[in-house]
Amino acid sequence: MATEESKAFKDKVMETINQSLVGMALGMASEVGIIDALVQSDKAMTSYEVAGSKQLKERYVRELLNCLVCAHIVDAEKADDLHLYRYSMSETKKSVFAANSLHFLGFICSTAARFQPLMECIQRDGPYDLPYNEAPAVVRTIGAHSDSKASTEMDIMLQYVPGLKENLENGIKVIECGCGTAILISRLAQQFPNSTFTGSDNSKLSIQQAKLAASALNVPNLNLIQLDALNIPGDFHSQYDFVFVIDVIHDLANPKRGLAEIKKLLKPGSYFAMIEIGVDSDVLVNRDVPGRDSLYSLSTFICVPQAYVSEESPGLGCCWGVDTARRYIHEAGYKVVGQHPYQEHFIVFVCQAI
Repeated sequence: MATEESKAFKDKVMETINQSLVGMALGMASEVGIIDALVQSDKAMTSYEVAGSKQLKERYVRELLNCLVCAHIVDAEKADDLHLYRYSMSETKKSVFAANSLHFLGFICSTAARFQPLMECIQRDGPYDLPYNEAPAVVRTIGAHSDSKASTEMDIMLQYVPGLKENLENGIKVIECGCGTAILISRLAQQFPNSTFTGSDNSKLSIQQAKLAASALNVPNLNLIQLDALNIPGDFHSQYDFVFVIDVIHDLANPKRGLAEIKKLLKPGSYFAMIEIGVDSDVLVNRDVPGRDSLYSLSTFICVPQAYVSEESPGLGCCWGVDTARRYIHEAGYKVVGQHPYQEHFIVFVCQAI
């Protein structure tokens, strides 16, 4: 029995290793355009044709393609020249990639780049934090992830925040803290021209990219600024009718202070929406839920290194838990008027300043 259990466990570990290595190849193939070449092509292509279409070295392209063939992600057949293969994807496979449903792919390469510096952080005598908000690859990946769920999150807030849609139509002042590349608040500004919107982030890089994207949209009612959510200046106090944050609070070095500072932005009685990862704080509960292992992995490479600036920092991580989040909200002086889970791992807390 022990031998069977040992073999089964070894097989599981080896499968995890194998899938991780395939994931690295898939992430690389996506980043350099190999996947895009196959999705866009209406015929099977040799590795030379794929490489030529994206200005890549054929030898690397061939090896990545062969990995993905063995993983049954890419299809292959012998070419006329028996030393070559033609690679393709079925329409079903193409649709999965074309629909942007695999936006998580970007996290493979952006987290891999953090492997060595994170090893140094983990050492007792190493640095505490490894901020991602000035790392272009991570900012780009988080932006793509945000884009994939922005429409859903906008609908969620419009549905659950009392009177929000009507107020936006009439004209109110809105600010997002930690807006990143400002995808969602830009959409709100376009949809509700009578309201004024401010996207704020402590990352200079994110605001630069947000301004670049917004310049092509012609959104006169949107302002983008660099602002530290842990230190809200006095001239911002009591200026806004609605404030929201998305996947921000758990990344703060001092989340309790962040919530208290954000509250200063609100006019009395106004609403605050906090979108977070809606999981349990108990790893034994999360253990039995598919996908929670990946959340802890992303949290190790991205969330904890962003927030863990010193020994005193809680470094919450994205799996800090719904109950913990609700407690922090109450302690900061908000009233929770509703909490609504959506999709697989997310929740929106609708709060009122009291």
